[in-house]
Amino acid sequence: MERSLEQRYAIMFCVRLGKNATETFQMLQKAFKDDCISRSQSGKWHKAFKEGWEEVADEPRSGRPTTARTDKNVDRVLEVLRTDRRLRIQQIADTLHMSTFVVHGIVTEDLQMQLRVLRCQELLDLIQNEPDFLNSVVTGDESWMFEYPESKRQSCAWHTKSSPRPKKARMSKSFIKTIIIVFFDIRGIVHCEFVPQGQTVHSTFYLEVLRRFKRRIARVRTDIKDTVKLHHDNVTSHTAFINTNLLARSNTPVIPHPPYSPDLAPFDFFLFPRLKREMKGKHWETVENIQHHVTTFLRSIPVEEFQGASQAWQTSLLKCIDAGGMDRTGVTLKHCSMAYWLKVITALLIIGCIELNPGPKRQATLTNIPHSTPDQAPMDDLKLLIINLSAEVNRLGEKMDARLLNIEQKMEDWERRMTGIETSIASCTDALATNTRSISHNTLKIKNLEERAEALERRARENNLIIYGIESAETDSRELLL
Repeated sequence: MERSLEQRYAIMFCVRLGKNATETFQMLQKAFKDDCISRSQSGKWHKAFKEGWEEVADEPRSGRPTTARTDKNVDRVLEVLRTDRRLRIQQIADTLHMSTFVVHGIVTEDLQMQLRVLRCQELLDLIQNEPDFLNSVVTGDESWMFEYPESKRQSCAWHTKSSPRPKKARMSKSFIKTIIIVFFDIRGIVHCEFVPQGQTVHSTFYLEVLRRFKRRIARVRTDIKDTVKLHHDNVTSHTAFINTNLLARSNTPVIPHPPYSPDLAPFDFFLFPRLKREMKGKHWETVENIQHHVTTFLRSIPVEEFQGASQAWQTSLLKCIDAGGMDRTGVTLKHCSMAYWLKVITALLIIGCIELNPGPKRQATLTNIPHSTPDQAPMDDLKLLIINLSAEVNRLGEKMDARLLNIEQKMEDWERRMTGIETSIASCTDALATNTRSISHNTLKIKNLEERAEALERRARENNLIIYGIESAETDSRELLL
C-alpha cells in the first residue's frame, strides 16, 4: 500500500510536469522496476490528477469483514485457556482448528485488552461505591536507582550554523546503583527501604519486606492498620504463594493489577519518573550518597502531589475503559511491532525531534525537484521525504515482523521435536529398566541352576564312592576264600 501511494505521488508530479500517460508509466517502470503498478492503474491515476483530483489515498470503503478474530472465536480461545493456562499457541490452534497467527492475536491483544478493561472497571466500581476507598490503599513497588553522569539536555550548548556538530553525552548507567522498595498512599510515603548489595528481590526476601511493612503501617497509619489494602504489580516475587498466604492470613486484601500495564501503575507514571529525573546529571560517588539523596527527596514531596497521583490514577482507569483496553497511544503495550516503532521514529524525524542528514545525493534530489509554485516547494519536499521514509519504514517493519514470525515458528518446531525426543528417551529408559529386570531374573535362574548342578555332582561323587567301596569289599572276600 505504501509503495502504491509513493507511485501515486510520482504520477502527480509527472502530471504537473506535463508528461502524458505513456511517458509517466515508462518513468514509473524505470524508477520502481518490479514494484511498479500496472499500466491501467497508472492511466487511471494520471487521468484523475489531470482532471484536478488532489488526494492520493483511496476513497473510504467498508472493507471485507473479519472472519477469524470474532467475538465467538475469542470466547472459544478463552474457554480453552481456562481449562489449562499452560497451553502453547500451537496446541490451542490445533484444538480449535485455527491458525497460529489468529490465536496469537486473540491471546495477546483481544484477551489482554478485555482483562485490562475488566480490572479497570472493578477498581472504578470500588472507588465509586466506597468514598474512603483510596484513603486505605497503599501502593508498593521496587526500582533501580542509578548514577547518571550527565543527561543530554544538560549537555546542550548554543552554536551557530558554521560551528561543528555538537557532541551529545551518551546516557550510561553506572555500576553505582541500588534497589529501593517504596510503599505510599494518598498521604505520603509509608515505608521505604533499600535492598542490600548483591541481594535479589525474590519471594522469600519480599516476604520479609511485607512483614516489615505490616509493622510499619501499624505505627504510622494506626487508623487504617486493620483496613489497609495493598496494590502492587504482578511480578513473580509479589504473586508467590508464601506472600499471598501471608497477606490472606493478615486479612490484607490485594487490589488486582492488569498485566503489562505500566500506564495504570502510580509508581510508573508518578513517583519513579520524577525521582529518576532528579537523579540524572549528578555525581553521587557512593551508594550511601544515592540512598541519602533518595530518602531526602521522598520526604520532601508534598502531600498534594500524592493526592494528585490518586486522581491521575482514576483518570488513567477511565481512559483505559474508554479506549477499550488500549493504552494512551492506542496500541497494546506488550506487543508493539517493529513497524510501529519505526513509524514513531519517522514521526519524530518529521516534527524535528531527531535530526536527519540526508546526504549529498538525497539533498541534490530534493533540491532539483521542480515545483508548481514557490510556496508549495517546501510542502512538496516534505511530502517526498515522508513518502521515502514511510516506504523504508514499512519495508523494514515487514521484514522484521516476518523474521520474528519465522523465528517463533522455528522455536515451536524445535519444542515439538524436543518433546518427541523426551518421549523417546522416556520409552528407552522404560525398556532399559525392563531389560535390566529380565537380566537380574535370568541371573538368579542361572545361579539356581548352577547350585543344582553342583548338588547333582556331589551326589554323583557320593554314589561313585559307595559303589567303589562295595566292589572292593567283594574282591577282598574272594581273595580270602582262595
